[in-house]
Amino acid sequence: MIKKVGLGFIYYFVSSVLLSVLASLPDRIFHGVYQSHDHFFRGEGLAGNQGAIQEAWFVQKIIFALVVAVLYHHVRKSLSGKEWLRGIKFAFLVWSMISSTYLGLWSILDLSALIWLWWSFYFLINSVIGSLLLSLNYRK
Repeated sequence: MIKKVGLGFIYYFVSSVLLSVLASLPDRIFHGVYQSHDHFFRGEGLAGNQGAIQEAWFVQKIIFALVVAVLYHHVRKSLSGKEWLRGIKFAFLVWSMISSTYLGLWSILDLSALIWLWWSFYFLINSVIGSLLLSLNYRK
C-alpha cells in the first residue's frame, strides 16, 4: 500500500506542479480581472513577487496530492472499468467536490465569475491528468 500511495503521490504532485507552471500563462490574460479584485489576493503575488507565496502554494500541493493518493487507494475498487477509466472517474469525483466548493465560495466572495470558471477548468485538467497518472500506478 505504501509504495502504491507513495508513487501515486509523486505522480499527482509532479503533474500538478508542472500544470501550475503552464496555467500561469493564461493567468497573464486574466491579470486585469485579478487586479480589479486585488483586495482578495495577497499583495506580494499581485506585485509580481510569486516567490513570496510559493512556500504556502508548495505545501498545499504536497498535502492535496497526498490526500488524493490515499483516497484513490481506498476508493479505486469501488470504481468500475479498466484502471485508466477508474482514474478518469476518480478525477471527476474530485473535480466535482472542488468545483462545488468554488461555487459555494463564489456565492459569498465577490470575485468575478471568470476567475471561478478559469480555476474550475484548470482544476478539471489538473485532476484528469493527475488522476490518470495516479491510476496507471495500479495497472497489473
